Amino acid sequence: MDEISFEELRKVHLQEKHTPTLFQLNEDFYDIYLNYMEKFYSELKGDFSIQSAKTFENCKSVFLELTRLRCQKIILKAFKDSKVNAYSTEGLTRQEKILYVSMIKTFTNYDSIYSGPKQAKPDNVVEVKLEILTDLPELVSPTGKTFGPFSKNSVIEVDEEIAKLLIEKNAARVV
Repeated sequence: MDEISFEELRKVHLQEKHTPTLFQLNEDFYDIYLNYMEKFYSELKGDFSIQSAKTFENCKSVFLELTRLRCQKIILKAFKDSKVNAYSTEGLTRQEKILYVSMIKTFTNYDSIYSGPKQAKPDNVVEVKLEILTDLPELVSPTGKTFGPFSKNSVIEVDEEIAKLLIEKNAARVV
């Protein structure tokens, strides 16, 4: 997304509407468009015209429809991902990542009601001590367990499987 305009918002909305998967957005997409609409509204108050008022109302309507569509897709994605233990927040905005993680937790907790008693951690699970190389948000493991957020230079202990993922992504190193 190069420019901030009603036309660009409309393009994103149409792409979202006509594809079954989530269209990838910048992490700050909502912040940018909310600021754009606040500025648009301020300008409208100073220099009112019917055409500008219609454009503002259309922009607001398209933005709300876009957020509604994406919310539905995110909930469905979280449900599917929680069933196959494959989690990704790629292409989600900052606000959507919070929703996604929350829904993963909800579905994981719901599933745990029917999975029987919790099993003790196997003795053969290896914990690895890592130093975090970059600030990390709350993460969801393949098992649905959440951990984090972590700040740069903090030292943590995680399962070997999680450690491998963090190291591969250059987000941590073994201490």
